[in-house]
Amino acid sequence: MKTRQNAARPRLPERYQLERMLGQGGMAQVWLARDLEADAMVAIKVLFEHLREDALVIERFRREIIASRKLINAHVIEIFDLIETDDVTALVMEYHPGRDLKEIIRRDGALAPERAASITAQLLEGLGAAHRAGIIHRDIKPQNVLVDREDNVKIVDFGLARVDDLIGITTHTTTLGTIEYMAPEQVGALVIDARADLYALGVMFYELLTGKLPYLATTPIAMARMHRDDPIPSVRTIKPDLPESFDRI
Repeated sequence: MKTRQNAARPRLPERYQLERMLGQGGMAQVWLARDLEADAMVAIKVLFEHLREDALVIERFRREIIASRKLINAHVIEIFDLIETDDVTALVMEYHPGRDLKEIIRRDGALAPERAASITAQLLEGLGAAHRAGIIHRDIKPQNVLVDREDNVKIVDFGLARVDDLIGITTHTTTLGTIEYMAPEQVGALVIDARADLYALGVMFYELLTGKLPYLATTPIAMARMHRDDPIPSVRTIKPDLPESFDRI
């Protein structure tokens, strides 16, 4: 998430004392704030002004808090509240003092196998809890994973999540997600289930081990075709010293 320290400060309810902006993405800024009533630091995701009338964007915000209320897990960011006033639309979230995993990959390249496995195991635990609660994330990627200095991991951004009463009941969906990590069945109006999240996590594990994505293409359509048609590349082609078990995973 990009940072911009000179951004205009949002007008929040008095219980929240803004400290500084943590970063921003395509839809929102994230601010560090103190919750004066709870005497705790929180992260507040503030929707950009020009998106506040967009029904689909507001639906994404609502999905995040619905998913959070169904899911409590040490590896998933907790969302405490939805703020909707005349001045602002925002989510109040647990503050995790970490960087996103994509930042770490860009800086460090391939991670040590033990570190990559530890991060992936934590993600599996968080996703497992989500899937047992009937929640499919649908946009698992390194940008949606926060990692602190002790390598404690948190999954964020359930704005594309589908929440089902039963995980086994799948519905048709439009294409949503990030093409580099997207399961073949997720491209187009096809039935998806929890396996789409696991596919994305497999792509991420490959990237953590090698510092590279398994497929590279010049267009989204070409990328989608590679995910659908091409054989799974071996991590040992790039890192021959890795155990064979990592290829099987």
